[in-house]
Amino acid sequence: MGPRMREDDNFMYLSQIDIHGFKSFATKTALTFSPEDNAKKGITAVVGPNGSGKSNIADAIRWVLGEQSVKLLRGKKSEDVIFAGSEKKSRLGMAEVILTINNEDGDFPMEASEVTIGRRLYRDGSSEYYVQGNKVRLLDVSMLLARAGIGGRSYAVIGQGMIDHVLVSSPTERKAFFDEAAGVKEFEMKKRQAENKLKASRENLEHAQTVIEELTPRMRSLSRAVKRLEERGEVETELKKVQKLYYGAQWRNVADRLGAVGGKEKEINRRLDAANKKRGDLQNQLAGLEQSNTVSEDILEFQKQYEGVRREREDVYKKLMKAQTEVEILKARSRVVTDSRQIPQGEIAAALDDLSKSFDKLLGEVENCGTLSDLSMLQDNFKTYRSQMDDLMKRYQTAKKVENTDEVKRLEKEVEGLEEKLKGFDVSMSKIKEKMSDVSSQEKEKKSAFFDVQREMQQASTIVHRIEQELNHQEIEKAKLETKRDSLENEMRYELEERIGEIKQVSAEVVKDVNVQELQPTLFRLKHRLEMIGGIDPETVSEFEEVKDRYDFLVTQVEDLLSTIEALESGIADLQIEMKRRRTDVIGKINTEFGKYFQMLFVGGKAGLVPLYATEKLAHEGEDDEDEIASQARNDVSKKSAKKEKELIGIEITAQPPGKRIKDINILSGGERALTSVALICAILTVSPSPFVVLDEVDAALDEANSIRYAEILEKLSHTTQFIVVTHNRASMQKSKVLYGVTMGDDGVSQLLSVELEKAAAWAK
Repeated sequence: MGPRMREDDNFMYLSQIDIHGFKSFATKTALTFSPEDNAKKGITAVVGPNGSGKSNIADAIRWVLGEQSVKLLRGKKSEDVIFAGSEKKSRLGMAEVILTINNEDGDFPMEASEVTIGRRLYRDGSSEYYVQGNKVRLLDVSMLLARAGIGGRSYAVIGQGMIDHVLVSSPTERKAFFDEAAGVKEFEMKKRQAENKLKASRENLEHAQTVIEELTPRMRSLSRAVKRLEERGEVETELKKVQKLYYGAQWRNVADRLGAVGGKEKEINRRLDAANKKRGDLQNQLAGLEQSNTVSEDILEFQKQYEGVRREREDVYKKLMKAQTEVEILKARSRVVTDSRQIPQGEIAAALDDLSKSFDKLLGEVENCGTLSDLSMLQDNFKTYRSQMDDLMKRYQTAKKVENTDEVKRLEKEVEGLEEKLKGFDVSMSKIKEKMSDVSSQEKEKKSAFFDVQREMQQASTIVHRIEQELNHQEIEKAKLETKRDSLENEMRYELEERIGEIKQVSAEVVKDVNVQELQPTLFRLKHRLEMIGGIDPETVSEFEEVKDRYDFLVTQVEDLLSTIEALESGIADLQIEMKRRRTDVIGKINTEFGKYFQMLFVGGKAGLVPLYATEKLAHEGEDDEDEIASQARNDVSKKSAKKEKELIGIEITAQPPGKRIKDINILSGGERALTSVALICAILTVSPSPFVVLDEVDAALDEANSIRYAEILEKLSHTTQFIVVTHNRASMQKSKVLYGVTMGDDGVSQLLSVELEKAAAWAK
């Protein structure tokens, strides 16, 4: 039976091994290989007496391919692979092995006609891997070998212990062996990498979600605070607009009315000046008549008396007007204050002095403020002092009201006295006029001119008095308006602070349609809303932005991680599907070839592979007859189809030499286990040939007849696989093209001797 060639078979082969300092190969040693011909890779045999170090060549290849098990390399610690020295040669500080692979056909996954893979180990424990002379990771080497179809551990190098280990190992351990044969090692590595990334992504996701959960309450709190701050800003903006209209309309109204009063005062003063001038002219005219002796002495005397009384009455009248004006002004100012509390002005001054000192102290504390909590406490103190100051101002105004009330009472008494005096003057003047009238009737004709002037003068005085009353009314109105203006300015200074100048500049056009009474409820409502919102630290916004940036970053990271996890899970599922497909295909083919090679080596009998899935047991019991064994070995298509969704967890091996009923493969004899292992290895190499395989004394347990069969099978398989066999078997040597002999001198160093058998045979002839 010849090996079956697959479409993806290649002619890549191992062209050279360089060993330096590895175990017994202290000196630099090179083993070169070449294919037997264009259709056959051939067999190279390594022979030598026991202890010569020939198996160290197999260990060197296993080591450079990435083997990490020191036990499998027949050592106790990693530095045991470095030449330890002998009596005649000192130990070395480094071990190095380099494989050179011919890649002229481009089957190795690198763009190079020749690929070198090396490993170096120093006694300090540092290890290095090289590909094409460049440092790489072990993972990179393993991935390259997996893509090239070179089994790094399972069957690229098969030693004496491994041949039996395949049979006695657990089904789960066998699965790894068959996975490499099925070419899924690359996918397993990718799957493992994806699973590691998936695990890390899930951990990162959990961490990010934990941080998000921790940030969420703070985020909500800050978000509410920022919304309140935004609401406060909107309310403040609206309040400023309303305040501008409310106070602007009032200020413009008072200013316009004061302007109108000022204009009226000017007009009244102009009229008063004209009336006074006319009265003065009449006085001059009357004086001229008096000097012309046109009146009697009695009339002149009465006239003098009348004029004296009139002047006194004039003075009293002016005092009365002044007193009445002051009374009205004080009453107007008193109506501004509504609080009923009283306090002496001296105490107010003392309290204001203490409050001023408190403010000075507060300013000092502000300059030395170090933390936000200190600043918050100082803000509270400032609000307390401000409240005390407002209270004192109100109490001061109350005290002023009390003083104004006392003054009003005094002035009202004075007005009453002046009014009584005026009445007395009016009576006196009436009596004098009556007397003058009696006298004048006698001299009516004679004195008519005098009395006409006198009458005109009285009329002029009446006009002057009326104009003066108008002027007094305007002064009272002006005082009221000025008091209202001052009160409004104080209120604006308290409510608007630095915006008072802006309000005073509001044009009449802006506030011409403003109804202050209708606007007042809106003003109170907005101020109430501000009080309900309360004060908010402006630093809250910057803190919110920082927390939100971190929160948004974490949310984005969670979304990315969820996408990554989904992609990784999908990728892992795809890898599992592909691995399952390859396993199913390759294990079925290996099962068929295993049965054929088993019958060839045992000259009969039956053998097979039984895939075990997650729902099955790892060891079979109750196999009492041949039909049960056969049914286990049979790769039933319907059974595989029913279990296609189940996970493969192991491979059972069944073997029944001719004429025997075997329940457990472990009860096979040593020779039978060796033949069964050889049959399995040959089946694997037939279905999934490796570019090269090292067999380390695999044929040691075979008898002569089976050794011949074994050598013949290797010769047929050497068309697709390059074999390097470490052997004592003559049949294997005879099938080799090149023979390497390994010897060891008294210095403990292995030496090589190579012989090309075809040339040697020709030379012998």
